[in-house]
Amino acid sequence: MGVTEPASIALLSAALVGLGFTRRRNVRAR
Repeated sequence: MGVTEPASIALLSAALVGLGFTRRRNVRAR
């Protein structure tokens, strides 16, 4: 399953980056 591995990694990385951006925005908003 070498094709599903990169896809899952991309989704995980995207989710982590998204959470990081949202947290930074919340902190700046406050």
